[in-house]
Amino acid sequence: MKLYHYTHTKALKQILKDGKIKLATASAPRKTKPIAWVSTHKHFEPSALKGYVTYLEQRTLTFKEQLEGFGCVRIEILPHSNLHTWAKLKHSANYEDGTYRSLTDAGIDAGANPDDWYGSLKPIPAKYFIKVEMFDGNKWVEYKN
Repeated sequence: MKLYHYTHTKALKQILKDGKIKLATASAPRKTKPIAWVSTHKHFEPSALKGYVTYLEQRTLTFKEQLEGFGCVRIEILPHSNLHTWAKLKHSANYEDGTYRSLTDAGIDAGANPDDWYGSLKPIPAKYFIKVEMFDGNKWVEYKN
C-alpha cells in the first residue's frame, strides 16, 4: 500500500524547511485533535484540493485549477505505527458522530473515498518521506530540491 500526503508547491517548501508534515490545525473541527493527513489515492486526493470562499460562492478548485494556480505535489510516506485509518481516527481524534459523518459525506461529494484516508495525531517527520513528486501536467515526476 502506497501512502501519499497531497499538497501544493508553497506548502511543500514549508514542509521541507520544517522537516515534517505538520498537523492540520486550521481545518480541525472544534474539540477535535488535529491530524497530519495522508491518502492511498493514486492520483490526487480530492479532499486535498484547495477551496475558496467569496461573497458570491464557495467551492473547491478542480485538479487543473490547482495545478495551474498552486501546483500539485505529493510526498510518498513510509507506513508506520502512528498512521491510522479514518475510522480509527474518529475515536482517537475525538470526532463526534455528526462531525465525522458530515466530513465523510463532504469528502464523498468531492469525489474522495474515505477508505483512502489515513492520518497521524503526531507530525510526520521527514525520515518517513520516501520521495517527493510534482505533477508536470502529464505525469508525476520526482522533485529535485
